[in-house]
Amino acid sequence: MTAMSPLWLCLCYLAAWPAWTRSESQTPPPANGDDQPPPAQFPADISQHAVLPDAISREFLLQKIQENLEDGQQLPILVHGEPQAVPLQPRGSGRHCKEVGCTRKPPFYKLEEFPPGRPSLSNLGALCSAGRTKPSYGPWNLPQTSFSHLSRQGEALNQLERQFTRCCQLAEDQKLPCASNEWEKCLARYCKQEFSTKTLPFHCCRAGGRKDRLNCFARQAPFPKYEGEGEWLDLANLTTPILDSICSQATSQDEKPRPALVQNITESCCKLPESERTLCAQGVKSQFITAFCSSQRRSWKDPQKCCAQTEEAARNDCFDRSYLGHVSLLQRQQEEEEEEAEEVVEEIVLPTQAAP
Repeated sequence: MTAMSPLWLCLCYLAAWPAWTRSESQTPPPANGDDQPPPAQFPADISQHAVLPDAISREFLLQKIQENLEDGQQLPILVHGEPQAVPLQPRGSGRHCKEVGCTRKPPFYKLEEFPPGRPSLSNLGALCSAGRTKPSYGPWNLPQTSFSHLSRQGEALNQLERQFTRCCQLAEDQKLPCASNEWEKCLARYCKQEFSTKTLPFHCCRAGGRKDRLNCFARQAPFPKYEGEGEWLDLANLTTPILDSICSQATSQDEKPRPALVQNITESCCKLPESERTLCAQGVKSQFITAFCSSQRRSWKDPQKCCAQTEEAARNDCFDRSYLGHVSLLQRQQEEEEEEAEEVVEEIVLPTQAAP
């Protein structure tokens, strides 16, 4: 039998060391009550929780917690050894259920018009219709924190609408190829941005190959025929009924994220009497536009050049006409269950520009 190397002997000693130290620290019970040692004398200033970790095992504490749980409840999860009263949530998702051990997925929010419908011969007339309401997204109708995926959706829709406007001005035989190409390019750019962040990408971006991704987006489009529209608010005309609707939604228990301007109006004006809300809301909107043009001009393109207006009245009027008359709201939707197995996603390649 070959001799064991010194390295293996050292590893064996190290592995056995915790067991030896525990066995040496545990003294055998006395044979009778007469041989029991006197009670230990602890210092007067020692704190109680300096003794508890060695005196009470974690398994004992968890057993007591389990005994006190009601029927149907599960043992809470541990973080650094401490039981948690509520399940942990992803950053920015908020609490979505209150029961201990709840495993329900948090709600997923997306823009009402996202994803855009695939251009086709059947919807090209509606897409290029002069009377179609075109979505326009910016900081006034998007939450400003914890929902960056909504900003990416809004920017994709804004860019696509600008390209659709250009395509609809071409000759009849060039409109559909142009619109289809721009639709595909828009979604390819969007997916590239989704994969560049640390958050979970939109489920259609994870669908695999190019054809599967595009088919997924086409199926998920809320308005594939480019007819109809989702919920929206007219913030250009802050009438009493509109403010009543905004304030009534603010008092509900729904944790749905609200557009930034709506949130500002809610916090400042809804606590006032109804007779004072309209004047308050007009002031909040004017302050919002001024602050927005001062701080976010570089991060938002402002296609209508409203921030370039030097006079406050002209600038506010431009925002009312261009952006605030049709503010889309968010839609709550449960995202499709993703496969547990890791999916292989092929490289997303931007399509080439169609020949004019």
